[in-house]
Amino acid sequence: MKKLFIFLSAAFLGYSASGQTTQKQPTPEYITCVTPPEDLISLPGTNWIIVSCIATKEKLGKVLAVDITDKQKTPATIITAGDKGVSEKFTPHGINLQKTGNGKYKLYVINHGGKESVEVFDITAGKESIQAVWTESIASPANTAANAVAVRPDGSVFISKMYDPTDKFVEKAYKGEPTGQVLKWSRDRGWAPAEEKMLSYPNGLEISPDGRYLFVTEWANKRLWRFPLDGSGKESFVTLSFLPDNLRWTSKGTLLLAGQRATPEELFTCIGKGAGCPAGFAVIEVNPATLKYRTLLDAGDENFNVVSGAIMLPDGLWVGSAFANRLAYYSQIK
Repeated sequence: MKKLFIFLSAAFLGYSASGQTTQKQPTPEYITCVTPPEDLISLPGTNWIIVSCIATKEKLGKVLAVDITDKQKTPATIITAGDKGVSEKFTPHGINLQKTGNGKYKLYVINHGGKESVEVFDITAGKESIQAVWTESIASPANTAANAVAVRPDGSVFISKMYDPTDKFVEKAYKGEPTGQVLKWSRDRGWAPAEEKMLSYPNGLEISPDGRYLFVTEWANKRLWRFPLDGSGKESFVTLSFLPDNLRWTSKGTLLLAGQRATPEELFTCIGKGAGCPAGFAVIEVNPATLKYRTLLDAGDENFNVVSGAIMLPDGLWVGSAFANRLAYYSQIK
């Protein structure tokens, strides 16, 4: 990872902490989902994207699979409420995965339905089909509303605890006051704080491939944090110009970060009403060694807003939303 960080530092020379837009903003293509595609991740070495579609007032959420080689094909539902081992009230949120073999993966899903938990599935992916089989449920600690999940190479599971549902978390988020922290689970020790630092609405999570660094977004304070997990060095952060949501690694070893150009109060209000959300969003590419970044996309309109996540594939940039019932695909951004 050290060699990778040195390479990235050189590759990002000239990029400032305030970022820079690399090109004109293109028009996307859309792929319709049943409910908002809040989080997404690609299965490396396959033609599939896994999409966590969150629940709405009218519908429960689902986990879908999108075939990137046939964008006209209806996304396949691979996990839904009532499947074997899955709660009848299953409500997916953040997702992450580990590759376990050729075409085989473990998928970790934050669940809010019926219970607060991390649901674990074995994924088998072929060119024409994909299957998910439930294997395990890890109950979240009491008074925990989680958002994102990440997994260290040793199998320990990390979640971002956004807030305690019994607390006045909305008012605290408006003020940028601490509401939660990152928690860590291991099979022999259960749950414990991964870091003692409390954050205001901790959101997206990723862990470096070597397991040495934890990256987490502090949504309400517009910050991206890096914490060393091996006891070396100090924590660091960068302040952004938008509310940072989900994180995702790229094949280059950089991080993609998407979020909303709004205030917490504006978003809580509009999502509660189901209309009138601020249009603006940003997608940035971050150097994990320096936290310097460049802006890949700065866009948004009434048809696609409240952007929550993004992934970069060879065919372009894919973007998800916590409000719009569609994925956006930008073939011009690579």
